[in-house]
Amino acid sequence: MQIPEVPVNEKLRLRELESYNIIGAAEEDDFDFLTSMAAQICKTKISLISLVTHEKQCFLSHHGLETSESPRDFSFCAHAINHPDQCFVVEDARTDVRFFDNPLTTGKPHVIFYAGMPLVNSNGFPLGTLCVIDDKPARLTDEQLQQLQMLARQTVKLLELRRSQIELGHLNEELEQFAYIAAHDLKEPLRGITASLSILQKKYSEQLDNKAHVYIDHAYKSAKRMKKLITDILDFSNTGKVGQDQIDLNDLMDIVFSTFNQDHAKDPVKLSKSDLPVVTGDASSFIQLFTNLIDNAIKYQPEGNVAEIKVEACEDEATWTFSVADNGIGIAPEYQEKVFEVFKRLHTDTEYSGSGIGLANCKKIVKAMGGKIWYENNQPTGTIFKFTLPK
Repeated sequence: MQIPEVPVNEKLRLRELESYNIIGAAEEDDFDFLTSMAAQICKTKISLISLVTHEKQCFLSHHGLETSESPRDFSFCAHAINHPDQCFVVEDARTDVRFFDNPLTTGKPHVIFYAGMPLVNSNGFPLGTLCVIDDKPARLTDEQLQQLQMLARQTVKLLELRRSQIELGHLNEELEQFAYIAAHDLKEPLRGITASLSILQKKYSEQLDNKAHVYIDHAYKSAKRMKKLITDILDFSNTGKVGQDQIDLNDLMDIVFSTFNQDHAKDPVKLSKSDLPVVTGDASSFIQLFTNLIDNAIKYQPEGNVAEIKVEACEDEATWTFSVADNGIGIAPEYQEKVFEVFKRLHTDTEYSGSGIGLANCKKIVKAMGGKIWYENNQPTGTIFKFTLPK
């Protein structure tokens, strides 16, 4: 048996492979589809996506084979990555001096025929192979080799996409952490500004003319808006918890409704709900979700209108669908995606105040719980926000 040579750029190749964070990860259907197609096209019993590590070959997908790894010294794929620009083919391993006494040839799974197309990534490193295997001699046609190469390229694209998603996830985490730290650190100077304005107004009120009082009033309003914006950013950074508590949404909505009734004691709102289910999740996330939706419904009302909001739930076999309906000014259909973007606002502060974070928070919460959120027109006026959650 001939032990495979180690590529000259092995340290760099292994570092590149590690960047995908795929070794030991859960198997994914997209990769299984590719191995199934490869076996079908090449008419073989086994097809593998094999990634060659320092000591072994790990099977990202293994069609027709139960094991998920084998030693590198026995690996046909470890030979294949030394020829990254071509398909490595062994038509009959029993007559090949490199493999006739290989344990994978003499014993299970009896690798007699092997064809491995190297998985060369965008930086030019062979990570492993997409290979097809059979327990009898075989030969691939030019068309089969071409299709195997196409499937190998698709495999690399999926790996690149997965790495990009992981990198994007890390970047989002870093950005949220930065936003949290920045917003948290802004609280202290903001308190100093507000305190200074208070002292200026109380101790030196008589010495200030009317114009100065107008400027102080503007500064107070700006500080108040800044405080709200900082609070919303902190909320957004902390949003996305997925708990495992059993939550009776009837009890939770009673708490939410009570808060709004206290806040609007002089300007009452009409809040109602249907019978709501018991769900699994994080109570604070649900409170934040419903609070944001109801707060929006109350805020965006025509002048002099009494806000009417109703929370309802319906179900099918696998999903709960919740709705928060209002009688407000409504939202045009073309803003369906924009309203859920961070800092996206459809109105100026002189029309309706807000930070543009509330609905982005809602989307983040629902997405973290495995659902989706959207809105529809209410009749005759207003909006119905709907979101789904898996049971």
